[in-house]
Amino acid sequence: MKRSRKDFNPQSRFGPVGIAVMVLFHVGVGYALVSGLARQTVELIKKPMDATIISEIKPPAAPPAPPAPPAPPKATSTDIAVACPRQVKPEMPRKALDEGIGGVVKAEVRIKGGHVQEVRFLSGPRVYHSAVRAAVMRYECQTTGDAEVLATQEFVFRIE
Repeated sequence: MKRSRKDFNPQSRFGPVGIAVMVLFHVGVGYALVSGLARQTVELIKKPMDATIISEIKPPAAPPAPPAPPAPPKATSTDIAVACPRQVKPEMPRKALDEGIGGVVKAEVRIKGGHVQEVRFLSGPRVYHSAVRAAVMRYECQTTGDAEVLATQEFVFRIE
């Protein structure tokens, strides 16, 4: 392989301006070394610098949740006969009689202000639930103030 003059041409690559800049840079570095300017620059760099760390303040990701509402007063458990001395007996549903369904219904009663507020069924045949609810809602109860009372009662239904 033969090399020709076209393979490397410094003028085409850097041009006269690039070569002049490089020459001036090297002359400046040489002057700095000879005059001691480089030593002064090194001393300036060696001086302690003050640095302050500033942390970025990030906005909260989401607004804080509102405080939880105060818990309602806890209901106390008591005997249903004490809380509601006057009770109404539930009627036997016609469907239960026709189909011969008997059983025991267990209900939890929430009482507040002398009145039944809620009836929740814990067990028993569903055919009796509406009859039990209707009877319990007519109970006459005695509670003090706004205190809530929870009472559990069993209702036995027999088909004879």
